[in-house]
Amino acid sequence: MLGSNAMIRAAIAAVAVVLAAGCMTYDFEPVVPLAVAQTTQTKTVIAKFLKPNVMLLVDKSGSMEAPINPSNSNCPPGCGPGSPCPGNCPTRISDLRSAMSTFLAQSATDARMGLVFYPATAGCAPASTVEVALPPPTVGDDGTDAALSANAMQINSRIQAVTPVGGTPTAASMSFVGSVPGLRDSADNRDDYILLLTDGLPNCNEGNPNQVCTCDPGLCGSCGGGVCQAQLDRCKCTSPSCTSLCKIGCLDQDASVAATTTNKLSTIKTIVVGFGADVSGGTAGEVLNAMAEAGNFPRKCPNGTNAECGTNNTCLPSGLCEKKYYQATDATELSTALRDIFNNIKGDECEFQLQAPPSRPELMAVIINGKNVTTGSNTWTYNAGVVSFVGQLCDDIKASDTNNPVTIEIRVVETF
Repeated sequence: MLGSNAMIRAAIAAVAVVLAAGCMTYDFEPVVPLAVAQTTQTKTVIAKFLKPNVMLLVDKSGSMEAPINPSNSNCPPGCGPGSPCPGNCPTRISDLRSAMSTFLAQSATDARMGLVFYPATAGCAPASTVEVALPPPTVGDDGTDAALSANAMQINSRIQAVTPVGGTPTAASMSFVGSVPGLRDSADNRDDYILLLTDGLPNCNEGNPNQVCTCDPGLCGSCGGGVCQAQLDRCKCTSPSCTSLCKIGCLDQDASVAATTTNKLSTIKTIVVGFGADVSGGTAGEVLNAMAEAGNFPRKCPNGTNAECGTNNTCLPSGLCEKKYYQATDATELSTALRDIFNNIKGDECEFQLQAPPSRPELMAVIINGKNVTTGSNTWTYNAGVVSFVGQLCDDIKASDTNNPVTIEIRVVETF
């Protein structure tokens, strides 16, 4: 018999053999705890972003014949629509022509411009024809200045010759311009704008639910004796003869704002410019403000000063102007407004919106001309999905050209 110590040693040896045999029957494979996905966005910057498409939608309603300043001694009392003012009386249309002539000469190559007038007829027909089409599509902007200048000259020629007449079918005209193919080409990588220039309140909508009561006797009977005052209040008449003009004389704010919103959903922004004393405030101001907000291009004051908002306008703590549309009462103010607008829509070549922002900024790398560049005061910063190139790097981007392009790669590495 084995002694007790010998028995213990034998038992341990047997267990070791079993464990060894057990270990030999399993293959252990390493487990990878996470996977890595990388996305890269690349853009080559050459001088500036692509020039935007801007369709001018110009109001040529009869009220454009009204004097800029009815108190002007050169303007006989009552001159205006139906009774043309003398040539030495500045009217809305004459000041518009003057301002547009200067602006188009100075800014001809800043954007790809086209022109639509409204109304289409002497009555209430909305815009249905493109007066001057946007320039033909191009991949880039090199060599296009001559074509842009020719378009601007053609636009100016049409504006100088137009005869004001008719109502203000703003809503339907906005819808028409929003359907113009050149403004709906998402593949051209250009920003799209409608620049609405109007001197009055939108009306001319046969489907306006805020109609005058005589259009619907069953609703409130006769308009006599104030029976239908509530209906008249909803109409907000834009003409002295709403009871005869029925629906088309009533304010068409709701449809105009809706058309502007629909265009925004198609990535078409609307810039609203009110021209003349009739749109300096009151109901007209409310309508144009609502359209400017709906159009995704409210007037801004990023530096917090009233001067950025123009005459009789206030900068709000939000960085937006109280009057969110651009307002001008004469040719000088209109030229200034148009210049400010175009300075704002040229685009910033030192900002890049990420298609897929990182979950954490440290997961992002910025590669400039093949070299990794770290964030800093002279390179780039990141905030809320936007990479902003700053300092010397921004200067280098702005100075780039076709011979010296700047290639920017933004790589986002995600873990999961």
